[in-house]
Amino acid sequence: MGIAFGFLLEKSRVFEPGIIVGQMQFRSFIMLKVFLTAVATGAVVLAALNGLGMVKLHPKAALYAADIVGGLLLGIGIALAGACPGTALAQIGVGYRDALFALVGGLCGALAFSYLQPSLAGTFLAAGQGKITFDQLLGGPYWIAALALAALALTVLLAAQLLVAQRDVVVAQWPGSRSLMQSLCAPLGCRIEPLRRIEQLAVDSSGLTRIDDGPVYRLVLVLRNRSDTPLLMPSIDLSLTDAAGVLVARRMLSAVDLGTARNTIAAGQELPLQALLMSSERALTGYTIEIFYP
Repeated sequence: MGIAFGFLLEKSRVFEPGIIVGQMQFRSFIMLKVFLTAVATGAVVLAALNGLGMVKLHPKAALYAADIVGGLLLGIGIALAGACPGTALAQIGVGYRDALFALVGGLCGALAFSYLQPSLAGTFLAAGQGKITFDQLLGGPYWIAALALAALALTVLLAAQLLVAQRDVVVAQWPGSRSLMQSLCAPLGCRIEPLRRIEQLAVDSSGLTRIDDGPVYRLVLVLRNRSDTPLLMPSIDLSLTDAAGVLVARRMLSAVDLGTARNTIAAGQELPLQALLMSSERALTGYTIEIFYP
């Protein structure tokens, strides 16, 4: 189990100081996802081993005040050092010299605690309910409680992953959820954008006309959204040819080039667009239009 955890820890790069500090600053949640997965996996394995009678449980006492104070001190140390007790050894293994100080500091802290523990035993930090496990709280076998915990952790992890990955679809289907999704995206640095479904967009009609026999041409087209949700405005790949079918020019036109400042086209909308083009070398007689997302 330890070998598997160490291997996955290295492959996920969750021991990197940048990843750890990013988690503590709520800028990156890779560390949280990896550790939740590890908790779920450990719960399943321990449930199986305990259910088969191969291991016995040795829980530590639940000391709430000590857990809160100790957790705060540990969190501050992790944020400052960019390492935690489980990742310091991995950092040393790949050559992070700063991790040596984190390791030595952790050992010194453990040594100091061993001397201070008798004095702390008489303070509020020692108050708690003693040794307690989920099966005692739920009144059932431990393996059932452990599997339920694993299922809950994986469900939360999967739901959060899907919600972030499909955020654009969620907002498109339920516009009222935009403020909530923006709040969730803020610490992740993600953005909510209109949907990109190029297969739902079509050019219904188009035309190219020369203005007063001069070098200026007007391109007009009607873009239609066949979807039931607003879509991101596409760009236009325009190829212009002469009377012989020889390519004269190729232009990439954005929504702004086509005379609109909007970045979306509403569901079921037919949007007229136009652009002015110039060709002083050869007369333009043919063209092709392709819509695409950059």
